Amino acid sequence: MNDTWADGADRWLAEQRADEAAAARNRRFWAGRRAEEEATFSALLLDLAESGRPAAVRTTSGRLHRGVVVTATVPLCRLRTDAATVLLVTGTIASVREQATAPVRRGSRALPDGAGLMAALADLVEDQPDVALVVVGEPELLRGRLLAAGQDVVTVRVGGPAGTLVHVAAHAISEVELTGSG
Repeated sequence: MNDTWADGADRWLAEQRADEAAAARNRRFWAGRRAEEEATFSALLLDLAESGRPAAVRTTSGRLHRGVVVTATVPLCRLRTDAATVLLVTGTIASVREQATAPVRRGSRALPDGAGLMAALADLVEDQPDVALVVVGEPELLRGRLLAAGQDVVTVRVGGPAGTLVHVAAHAISEVELTGSG
């Protein structure tokens, strides 16, 4: 009789363990599902900046930048590509592509506040880097030397030392490629 009782107790214990394991798998599944449903684009950009994994970032202008997201803040996202550093107004990022082996993003972290495009450009003016600007309404990149960055205007010299000065309203700039230094 003891053997029968012991066998029954062992079976009951094994069933309890199996039920608990199934319940744990179920909880993990639903917790993951909830996190996926709450995922935000901001959290994706932060994950990319923290991981250093390469990605392809498409902007609303249609341009595609392949590189590594270096920083991601509310006003500005900075990418490092093989050819340049690219400053993107965060709101102009349309999509992000990465390897299928990358982990699925979960969570809803918000982007931190950071310096905007004009502050970033003002920091670069002293070096007078060569830039390529994506400007709303311009069919091609505006390429030249960065000369000034005021509160709401950027001045670029195009066409060499004797070239033309182009003054661009800050709100019309969505992307800046830093293509070289002065």
